[in-house]
Amino acid sequence: MPDCEIRSPTRGKDWIKDVKQLDGLAYDKQLFGSISAIIKRDHWDVHGSDLMLANFLDPSMVSVRDILAENGKLQVAKDAGLTEELLALTTEQASIGSMVEYGFAHAYHTPVIAVMRKNSIHRHVFPLGISLEIVPTLNAGIFAARKLLNLPDLET
Repeated sequence: MPDCEIRSPTRGKDWIKDVKQLDGLAYDKQLFGSISAIIKRDHWDVHGSDLMLANFLDPSMVSVRDILAENGKLQVAKDAGLTEELLALTTEQASIGSMVEYGFAHAYHTPVIAVMRKNSIHRHVFPLGISLEIVPTLNAGIFAARKLLNLPDLET
């Protein structure tokens, strides 16, 4: 959307592309990576925005293996005969940061357009109730955002 300012939560964080999987923790040695910087900048971004476009199409994933290992149960599962195929299964992880941003948006009456699949883990009462519109594709989200911001349609 070149006709408006876009504030991505990853802007200025070139280091983030080298992180294989974000773990929801701070990266204190990185620019804008401390707990305080992450929360304050996300709050500032939502507070100063006319609209929030929440894209949940590419969520973080976690494997059954990771969940079991984190809880010290991986060997028990292997001993019980859980196959590698089952251990490799993945599921979506909810974006806690995005949910906090939803709270900021709701408090400041900032409209939210959500982009998510019908079976998204983010289909929960709070994002469903706070979102002005929920659309299935990023193009539909951009279209809705441009309409709401009274911007002209994109030329195709």
